[in-house]
Amino acid sequence: MKQHKWAKEIKAWADGAEIEKTWTGFQSWTTTEFPEWQDSTLTFRIKPQDICKCQKQTCSALKEPQYLYVAKSLDGYTSCSLDPTINTGWNYIGKIKLEVDDD
Repeated sequence: MKQHKWAKEIKAWADGAEIEKTWTGFQSWTTTEFPEWQDSTLTFRIKPQDICKCQKQTCSALKEPQYLYVAKSLDGYTSCSLDPTINTGWNYIGKIKLEVDDD
């Protein structure tokens, strides 16, 4: 059975995520409480979350790249964290750059 075109967005909405809509071909997004999933002139997305420690819309942290730090314990366990200091005493493996969709 083929998944619904907006399956990911519908599930996120059912789980409490905010959904945004735009008319196909436009770049302006607006939040919608009751998405009209059947409307073929609309495009939907899960509202992107701002990652900012200072809680200001003009924060330069929003423009800085975010990383997921990967480390391995002496027992062989692997761990990932957004905070590079959380796994002290573990062997640092590397970091993964997180990308944000600019839809």
